[in-house]
Amino acid sequence: MWIVGAGHHFSPMFKDQQITVIARGNSKIRGVTIQNNGEQGTGLWLENSYPEIKENFFYQNSREGIFVAGDSNPLIEDNVFEEQSSSGIFFVTRAQGIVINNFFQGNRRAIAITGQASPQITSNHIINNEIGLILSRDCAPRLRQNLIKNSTDTGLVITGAAQPDLGYEEEPGQNIFENNHQYDLHNKTSEEIIFVGNGINPDKIAGPVEIIPIDGPDLFEVEMTDEAFGNLEEDEEYEADFDLMTFTQDNLAKVWEEAEDPAAIELGDEIIEELGLSDREDDLESEEFDVEGSALSDGEETDSLGIEELSLIEELGSMMDDDEDFMDFDQGIMAELIICSITMKRRLLPIQGMGA
Repeated sequence: MWIVGAGHHFSPMFKDQQITVIARGNSKIRGVTIQNNGEQGTGLWLENSYPEIKENFFYQNSREGIFVAGDSNPLIEDNVFEEQSSSGIFFVTRAQGIVINNFFQGNRRAIAITGQASPQITSNHIINNEIGLILSRDCAPRLRQNLIKNSTDTGLVITGAAQPDLGYEEEPGQNIFENNHQYDLHNKTSEEIIFVGNGINPDKIAGPVEIIPIDGPDLFEVEMTDEAFGNLEEDEEYEADFDLMTFTQDNLAKVWEEAEDPAAIELGDEIIEELGLSDREDDLESEEFDVEGSALSDGEETDSLGIEELSLIEELGSMMDDDEDFMDFDQGIMAELIICSITMKRRLLPIQGMGA
């Protein structure tokens, strides 16, 4: 169902507004497309409500996709926010809520948080927006396991007296900041931001930020199993006697589960070339290996992070067109596996290996 409109609504807090849908009480909004092409239009309006908002598409709203105000406390899960003129989601006043497993693309700001709002922002893909997140006034959101990538301006902007929770020693943030144009993180406040257990390029940080390394439990784990994500098929006449690799971190698994980006494949090829994996000619039919990555905990440059596994995955990918009693492994998924692994290596995030 596609809902398009710009009806007038009078808010006790915000006066006259142009709104497509209002969610009151504990209502549920599921499986619809919401678009407001009126002047300064909001797709979905929440004011002192606690709805469940799942599996919707918020598209080209002329202001924000969802406006969350008052004492609202919604669950916003598995939605797509694309090409909002202002924000995908805008939290104001004392609003809380959980924002989990959503996809934001092409918005001016994916998520904006102000006032004393304190939502939990978890496991979202925030990609190709002008600004990923902007925080202002006295807001205090909690950010965990988000991918903030390819912002045309900045990944995360912190202003006013905002105090985001970006991780602490007992619970690292596990947010990944990648390839944001100006900065990955820009703290415009005078207060130092504590930044624990996140993946980021230190050269793309502006303002007072303390990056604290993690000692103790690893951020990511690699496990040897007999399973692989993707369209892996085994030939009826051939049974592989080696194990493939499965990353157990859910938010990384989603990256390669549906990988189809030609740019990702090209980048994967560049990484293979850089590491010299393309020259390997070992017989894979009896390949057995262990994963070792503990050296990365000490910040060492090492080849111990899955070089054998990545070579195996690359060679599986190269056979996808041969169709000769082997396996059909999607090359896009293979490329994303390599990118995830090497990206973690370059950031020197500790990785624990477990033998088959």
